[in-house]
Amino acid sequence: MTVRSVALTASLLALSSMPALAQADSDESPIILGLGVGLESSLYKDINSEASPMPLVSLEYGDFWIQGEKAGYTLLKGDNWSLSPVISLGLGQGFEKDDVDKKSKLYDGLDDRDSGIGYGLALDYDLQWAELSAAVLNDTESSVSVELDLSREFAITESLSIEPGVNLAWRSSGYNDYYFGIDADEAAKNSLLSTYKAGSGMEMGLEVNATYQLSENWLLAASADYTRFSSDVTDSPLVESKHQTSLMVGIAYVF
Repeated sequence: MTVRSVALTASLLALSSMPALAQADSDESPIILGLGVGLESSLYKDINSEASPMPLVSLEYGDFWIQGEKAGYTLLKGDNWSLSPVISLGLGQGFEKDDVDKKSKLYDGLDDRDSGIGYGLALDYDLQWAELSAAVLNDTESSVSVELDLSREFAITESLSIEPGVNLAWRSSGYNDYYFGIDADEAAKNSLLSTYKAGSGMEMGLEVNATYQLSENWLLAASADYTRFSSDVTDSPLVESKHQTSLMVGIAYVF
């Protein structure tokens, strides 16, 4: 899973502002813990879609916070913005050769592409009519990502909240080449492949997150995400599709 899979962990920050939860002490943010199941279509050839457990986590302790697969510390803040150093798990479109179709020879001679751990800065800004999030992340593969997300929450009823959003991400050549490129050593081991150097590129996406309060303490969460990739990714001989979709459903408990 990727940091773009933040849509798969749902927008748990929005839960604390739902009318039914807002009755709690406004000085304390609720702690939300739960588990979901995410299904993400495979971007790679000969690798099937997979279902994975997804943490549903939202908690704050002073200026420290955790949201899904991301954790941070609120370093600076104003009336409608905050700036945080962050760490994010599962950055990147990785694959393991164990997940490849047993009949495929396409990945012979290739190394696994491991998802990295991202670290950097995140800015959250309340535009009054929407929420804007921006992040600049480096990762353990020394590649850079810049991510923007614009979303707005709609309280349909006291129990149901829907949050549509649009997102944009720039991936450096180091990022794209690690996950989708093929170096000379790998190409020499596989007659089906030739070297491929991936450049930097943009990703564009749409997402919808929904939450439904079952009771005072139990919540259902669901999300859907669509991402379209640049030609630097889709021209790779390893890549099958120009887009990727993901779905998540889960349940969480509010403390």
